Amino acid sequence: FLFIFSFGIIYANDYYWVGGTGAWSDINHWATTSGGGILHAQVPTANDNVYFDDNSFLTGNCTITINSKNAICHNMDWTGAGFNPRLFGDDTTSLRIYGSLKFSANLIQNYDGIVAFESTNTGETISLSGKTFNNHVYFQGNGGDWQFDDDFSTLKNIYFIHGNLSTNGHKLNCEGFHSDYLNIRTLNLGNSLIELDYWEIDGRNLNFDASFSNFIVTDTLSNYYGNNLIYNNIEFV
Repeated sequence: FLFIFSFGIIYANDYYWVGGTGAWSDINHWATTSGGGILHAQVPTANDNVYFDDNSFLTGNCTITINSKNAICHNMDWTGAGFNPRLFGDDTTSLRIYGSLKFSANLIQNYDGIVAFESTNTGETISLSGKTFNNHVYFQGNGGDWQFDDDFSTLKNIYFIHGNLSTNGHKLNCEGFHSDYLNIRTLNLGNSLIELDYWEIDGRNLNFDASFSNFIVTDTLSNYYGNNLIYNNIEFV
């Protein structure tokens, strides 16, 4: 007799967006190869990488609508996507990324849902290519490690809950930054410029480096809770 044992191997697939305008939940837009006609049988999972490339949009005015309460994927890559596609979705939805993110300069970023980085692995990178998130952003994968490859911006708050986060010398702009948690975390701000309205951080279980960073905090002093950590330069405007 032949016995086959399963050891919990995780299989990842590549998902390529095809067919221009459509909804995230529509499997008719998820092909197994770039521009291909063979489709996946389900929407991406947390193990699957999604690509929006030069075969995804063959005309202008195309919109990808995130219509799921929890749209998920591993890596998301917009490299090569032409014709200025638009990412859209309302604030009742969320996008949860379990790997890295790479936006394109051609992307029109109109997504209004929250974005959560959920990786539990090291070596994840985030490149926004000049785009700005419209809602809250969460870094909450236990053991996750994220590094900014360019400037990071959101119109709402950043919640740093778990893992390691490095700005890598790039500018960080947000409404508020919150890390008042007791989880083991590492926050490396390097020589970044940090512009925000509100800063609240708890130093317990936090490995913190802001020795060369520059903070610009708007409004009043009451919006800054540094918890006796060491900072370089802080300006209140």
